[in-house]
Amino acid sequence: MTGREKVLVWFMLMQVVSTLIEWVRLGRRSESEKDLEILLLGRQVAIYVGEQRRAARWARSQKLTVVVVATKLKAAARRTIQVMGEVVRSVKPATLFGWHRQLVNLK
Repeated sequence: MTGREKVLVWFMLMQVVSTLIEWVRLGRRSESEKDLEILLLGRQVAIYVGEQRRAARWARSQKLTVVVVATKLKAAARRTIQVMGEVVRSVKPATLFGWHRQLVNLK
């Protein structure tokens, strides 16, 4: 394994660990607190997306984190890809699940 690959593996591991820690932290909050935070984050993302002049370039690790969470939400809520557009605002849902296909094919 090259040095660059080791760094990539380490970075991806840190992304997974930080996501797991965030899930544990979220589990300790009340439902109303979670709902308000989601509403606030959604508004901020809507503003950010509206102000952006060109599409952002996402790193593979960022794609991985978002794809994992979105796939879990899609399965848990039994949503279609089109309905996921209500919560996926930074990219088109079809793009997000295209990334999922690409990441699965890399295995």
